[in-house]
Amino acid sequence: MPQSLIQEAYKCIGDLTPLEVDCGQLCNSICCTEWDEGVGMYLLPGEEARYPDTNGWYTIEAHSHSLYELCPAWPDPVYFLQCEGTCPREERPFACRVFPLEPTLANGELEVILSKEAATICPLAQSADISLLRSDFREGVRKAYQTLCRNKMMVKYISWLDKRAREAEREPWYRLFCP
Repeated sequence: MPQSLIQEAYKCIGDLTPLEVDCGQLCNSICCTEWDEGVGMYLLPGEEARYPDTNGWYTIEAHSHSLYELCPAWPDPVYFLQCEGTCPREERPFACRVFPLEPTLANGELEVILSKEAATICPLAQSADISLLRSDFREGVRKAYQTLCRNKMMVKYISWLDKRAREAEREPWYRLFCP
């Protein structure tokens, strides 16, 4: 994905945050910690160029499609960033900037929803009430994804996310955790 497109997506979000106050006060900033061994964020294809792996607040791993369940439309390898719990805010990866939201294609229209995966750690996602998040944040994230969707790889990624969500909803365990 071109750097210019990633930069444009970053600008759509700017300094917007999910709440007017530091949402980390709700959960002791769990999303910025290693709340489980080996957690981190996948980078957008091309976003790894923004992280030369020399400044110490993160490590990057190359993950192969053969070992991880990754979007097949994305090039191999897909880069995975793990931070040490604090970062220069302006250098956060895209996945951190949009958390706890994710994209979906509802009736062919791009929308953002609360991530079910984020519900494992985020009180905002656990609430299942997206209206608790600032409307300008939600709109900034939607515009960021809309910008990235000018690259067909991102449209394929969102379709892949939607397919995975539909498959998960058919699993017996799903009803236990996501009624």
